[in-house]
Amino acid sequence: MTHDPYIHPSGSEPGNGNNGTPSGAVPPYQQGDTPGVPPYQPGPNASSGGPFQQSAGPFGAPGQQAPYGQQPPYGQQQAPYGQQPPHSTPLAGALSPAEERTWSIAAHLAPVVGAVLSVGWLNFLGPLVIYLIYKDRSPRVRAAAAGAFNFSVTLWITNVVAWILFVTIIGIPIAILLWIAEAIALFAFHIWGAVNAANDQPFKYPLQIPILT
Repeated sequence: MTHDPYIHPSGSEPGNGNNGTPSGAVPPYQQGDTPGVPPYQPGPNASSGGPFQQSAGPFGAPGQQAPYGQQPPYGQQQAPYGQQPPHSTPLAGALSPAEERTWSIAAHLAPVVGAVLSVGWLNFLGPLVIYLIYKDRSPRVRAAAAGAFNFSVTLWITNVVAWILFVTIIGIPIAILLWIAEAIALFAFHIWGAVNAANDQPFKYPLQIPILT
């Protein structure tokens, strides 16, 4: 007897409704926890999506990411360079706006006090001390103290040259003119800088030697 290749060994034929499976038997690929559902697919009452289902992402839906150009809903966005985010904790030792104003004024006026007390020899000491204390705590105070110090060094060099000319006797008239110019520049520019600092405006000294920045 010749075996017909188109007839299944079980005696059933394609299209008879059981696809070659004995009556009442469940095909292997349908033998899952839920009848009629393959084991690799979740059943109607399954609570888990299987190992390949992505867990809920940080933006709500599973695996969903924030659209391009939009910030996450947490409010954790990157602040511009040199600025702190509004919700972040301020740096330890940072000065308040009122303290910045006060020390900026003090940095501009310190050379005047130092020059009067030391006859022009220690006019740079006051702004130098303020610079060393507050240079890492306030950019505003740092700029004011650095400018006042650099300009004070210029006036200090002028004072040294005036004394050298005064000692030579021949240069006494020039020395007197230099001292007058030094005194006018000392009071005029430093007081001008203090007024600008009181009004929360920057001030740049002329003829300053860029020692501190």
